[in-house]
Amino acid sequence: MSRSDELEYDSEVDIDGLLSEDREPDRSDRGDPAERSSDHETASSGGLRSRLPSWPSFSRPSLPLPRFTIRGLGLSLVVSIVAFVAASLVVPLGGIAGLVGIFVAAFGLGLVGHGHYLELAVAGAGTAAAGTLLSQLFIAAVADLTVPLAAVGGTAGLLAAVLGCYFGRDLRAGLTRGV
Repeated sequence: MSRSDELEYDSEVDIDGLLSEDREPDRSDRGDPAERSSDHETASSGGLRSRLPSWPSFSRPSLPLPRFTIRGLGLSLVVSIVAFVAASLVVPLGGIAGLVGIFVAAFGLGLVGHGHYLELAVAGAGTAAAGTLLSQLFIAAVADLTVPLAAVGGTAGLLAAVLGCYFGRDLRAGLTRGV
């Protein structure tokens, strides 16, 4: 590719103005070209840092990130474990009873407004994985199925917790919304 094939660009275009986050049109496009060049020189005299585009701050993210707190995780974990054990003792459904308990716990936390998806997903996955391994301890040890059992149980617990939280929050939103 030779130099003559390269695209030329207009030096009068204000690239910094186009890349800035201001939504108002640049007022320097009007008027005499001599005034525009003097405005450009005074604007660029601030140095390189003033001409760089502004990047989002990592201390204040522009997108809402999921809330994850140790306190919320602890609450979710305690409620999930208690519900898992209670459902396993009361309902004679085998391994599914614990998942029903996790679902009910996440539903309740979502309904009262203390449930956050990320915290409940971690708590539900951990509770179900540990519960599955403990209930199938002999099979896991003899047949060397520890990792697959934990993965299946953890995935099922994660889905139960997220779905429970979703339905609980949905019910709360429906109950609190005006008719």
